[in-house]
Amino acid sequence: EAGKEGSKDNLHIGDLVVIKCNLETNEVSSSIQKVPGFVRATGLTADVEVIQFEEESFTSRGHDVRDFLFVVVQQLTYTAQKDLSRFRKHLAGIASPSEEQANQLRTFAERAWQEHARNSEIAQARAQRPLRYGDDIQLQHLRTKQFLSVSPKDRGNLERTCRQVTLEAGSRRSLFRINPHFLHKLLGERVAFDEQVKLESVKLQNNWEISWSKCKNPAKDEVFEVNCAKGGQGMSFVLYSRSVFLKAGRPGLALNFGLPLTIFMPHFSGYVSSSCAESKRRAYLRRGSGESQHPHFSSKDIWIIELFTLDVKEFGIEY
Repeated sequence: EAGKEGSKDNLHIGDLVVIKCNLETNEVSSSIQKVPGFVRATGLTADVEVIQFEEESFTSRGHDVRDFLFVVVQQLTYTAQKDLSRFRKHLAGIASPSEEQANQLRTFAERAWQEHARNSEIAQARAQRPLRYGDDIQLQHLRTKQFLSVSPKDRGNLERTCRQVTLEAGSRRSLFRINPHFLHKLLGERVAFDEQVKLESVKLQNNWEISWSKCKNPAKDEVFEVNCAKGGQGMSFVLYSRSVFLKAGRPGLALNFGLPLTIFMPHFSGYVSSSCAESKRRAYLRRGSGESQHPHFSSKDIWIIELFTLDVKEFGIEY
């Protein structure tokens, strides 16, 4: 089904996307203007915000594109991890747990570990089925591997009438249902890129949806806070990259945007590398020394191919 004509225009499990918002501003004139913005999380804090700028300048404004990238992940399970958390809370009130309780704890911990391993395997799955309205998904931040989540009992940091949205480890709080933004769209229809949708919290339901608010932070700067509100605002998914297999049924992936890679020069037995220091911006060839002709792997050797523009016409890199 994923290979049918037109499927490139539809959102799939495993797609690497940016989340676009249409921000309203009247700074230019008395009429309301629509200005594009994109959801960003730096990972330095758990906060999530919307950054306002035009798509054409996405990679030329000094931003790190990885702060904006999310992987669309199918619904994961957290039953075993929830059972482990409950049992640990139960044991916290017991001064001296019995041997039977200690064995129960080990059993719960083993089940939680197995569940976590299955979730990790599912989260790494590439471009599977197309998504439809009514499907439940999770959005995993590419850089931090944390999930976009709603805190049901916590108010927004700036907009206190809303619920807080943060990045955290996966749980039921990170499940969202894709609902149509417009009435002419029906449940069961495929979700298209650049089409307004609403992301309803599965934990809260009752039209509690991802939204954003124009606020002023403690430094008096004007910012757009991402939060969860009753009857949230529409947003759309823009495809950044979709991983495809070199051959059907094989694990090897074709070269694509967003995939981390290393550049190795076999003639010189070295990796193309770069320093993390601001004063050392020039790339260099890092070679092995002494008895080792092949250098040990380093994080300085990792490169990522980025899109120059989000106006994607084809997927993958042409050779």
